[in-house]
Amino acid sequence: MDDAPGTAADPQGSAVPRSEKSLAPAAGPSGSAGVVRQEDARRYSTPRVACDAGFDLHPGLALGMRFELPLIQRYTGRDVEVDQVLYEIWSPNSTQNPFLPGLMRDGFPLIPSKREQRRFDGHPGRFDYCEFPQYDMDDREWAPFVRRPTTIGTTESCRVGVHVLCVEWPKDPSAVAGISGRFLDSLGSWFGELGAQSEELRVQQQIADEDWARCPSLPSQEDFTTLRDCRVYEDAVDLLARMQRQMRERAAWIAMIRAMVDSSFDSSEVWVKGYPTADERYVGVFVNDAMKNKVAWLLSVRVPVFIAHRYASHEQPRSVANGTPRLTSFTEGTEVGLRKSRQANSYAFIAAREGFAVTEYEEDQGRAPDSSAAHRDPHFSSSLYLEARAKARAGQAELPREPPRRPLTGDDLRFEAPPPSSLLVHPHRVEWILPPPVPPNPVGKRWEKWEMTQDEKTSDYVFLKHGHKWRAEGEVEIWYDRHLVRELYLDDSWEMDVGVVGSAVFGAPAPRIRYYDASDQDRPRRTKPSLWMYRSRTGDPAHVGTLPQQPSAEQLP
Repeated sequence: MDDAPGTAADPQGSAVPRSEKSLAPAAGPSGSAGVVRQEDARRYSTPRVACDAGFDLHPGLALGMRFELPLIQRYTGRDVEVDQVLYEIWSPNSTQNPFLPGLMRDGFPLIPSKREQRRFDGHPGRFDYCEFPQYDMDDREWAPFVRRPTTIGTTESCRVGVHVLCVEWPKDPSAVAGISGRFLDSLGSWFGELGAQSEELRVQQQIADEDWARCPSLPSQEDFTTLRDCRVYEDAVDLLARMQRQMRERAAWIAMIRAMVDSSFDSSEVWVKGYPTADERYVGVFVNDAMKNKVAWLLSVRVPVFIAHRYASHEQPRSVANGTPRLTSFTEGTEVGLRKSRQANSYAFIAAREGFAVTEYEEDQGRAPDSSAAHRDPHFSSSLYLEARAKARAGQAELPREPPRRPLTGDDLRFEAPPPSSLLVHPHRVEWILPPPVPPNPVGKRWEKWEMTQDEKTSDYVFLKHGHKWRAEGEVEIWYDRHLVRELYLDDSWEMDVGVVGSAVFGAPAPRIRYYDASDQDRPRRTKPSLWMYRSRTGDPAHVGTLPQQPSAEQLP
């Protein structure tokens, strides 16, 4: 079986196979030209999805963070440009370059019930949390502790959890079909170890009932009997893949429980004293939508933590700041190529060589939109922004309000809104945002309609000017720019600036985004931004020209 990447010496399948030219059936087993190659017994009777299908699709992403990461212990990251949108994928504690799979749709079956929707290697693809870090999942909290396949040594008992069936199934059609007894014995031995370790933890460490109830199940004895008696290769592929996943999940759960028992955790100490570097044997997790205490614990127990950030159009990318190249896909430089390509995956190699029928992969399969963006700050996922704020805190300097900005263009200089003025009036409180004097009520002018929406190309929020007959869909929060006579229809994601006091009378800063006159739909024209807005079209004439009193400490966060 030296023709497949996976060998007994290298069951991961990481060896590079012969060149593609050698796959043609022009030479027989002896190497002589003109001899017909013997049919391979490792066959599929049903079309399947290619092992690497779907990895290059632009995923649905959770971006921003729910909290500000106070400390970046060690930075590793890369900039990736996909469909003209620039992202930063980075870690504060790990040296890995992880694949970013995106958000998985609720209820999406990792292993489809229909065989033609499964992959040749029996694995789930981009959302396989046993292979690639996913977004934090409450129902599979052990997933970050799964062992990375590329870090498992040849002598470790868990090696059988990533071993490929191709090297344990006879290639010769005249041989008795079936999986080797030696491998089944090794699989059974690891199964016994996992059961014993689980029981020891349950008895000695007094695991809470709720933690035990969420423990992933191991394969049954019936599964082992079925696998031992199986004589159909593709049946064995699916069954073994499922059993291996179950055992790898149980091993991850054991690692998680041990981390919970062994660690004395104090969230505040993690941010003050720092945290250790990651244990790179773990798969890790994307924490954009995770809570602060959860992330602090993961960092303290050395789980690789990853963050995805989308650069706004005005941001300075790290690749520009550091002079490093941008990658062009989320798979480039990751372990996807090492695991899923036909050059490295034995199942993909054999399927391609034998010409088995391939099922077309649906483009949006499993992909989900971001439904909780309003709970995250888009700045908090920027490593440059977090680094700048950490340096400012260390030097007791003024904290930056946004990530570093790229050099301004001509349009920026003409139409970029300046940040609102602010004043530090109380120590240990945020700065008070200073409002302008209340303007007079507009008279004899027609109000314009401006909608806050996302740019389809960049996903940045912008304001678009609509005609007077335009109507907003559903209930929308409306504020009013009395100076430029604009109705500002705000998106649900908008949040008032921290430091605003007395907005009922004195208003608040308008969103500092780009404004476009969309009267010419083919070529929207950038125009002057709104700077300040009020809750109503008109105010009390007695307030015109007035300024608020300085707020008390209790009025500021």
